[in-house]
Amino acid sequence: MLKPLVDLSHCQVNGLEYLQPILESLERGENVIFLANHQTEADPHAISILLEKYCPKFAEEMIFVAGERVITDPLAIPFSMGRNLLCIYSKRYIDHPPEDKSKNSSTINAPWN
Repeated sequence: MLKPLVDLSHCQVNGLEYLQPILESLERGENVIFLANHQTEADPHAISILLEKYCPKFAEEMIFVAGERVITDPLAIPFSMGRNLLCIYSKRYIDHPPEDKSKNSSTINAPWN
């Protein structure tokens, strides 16, 4: 969805020297966690687009943690499709609506994964 909007000739990826050690850790069966403060629902797509040239399998298999908004907000849903998402519900919304408390208190995957 986002790829036609990205002009890769003007993009810069920093930290590529860390990719090889990360890939080696993954090959040994170890876990790797990236922490980022993203700003938009399009960020997971952008990250995958920028990394697919250097390590396509890694970009394709990356799992993103997301709030439930990515599967409930009509504007966010298109950006979530095609991403591996682990959806979580914020503690402040677990009781809203009350009839969904049991569903909201467990971690779920997006329905299209």
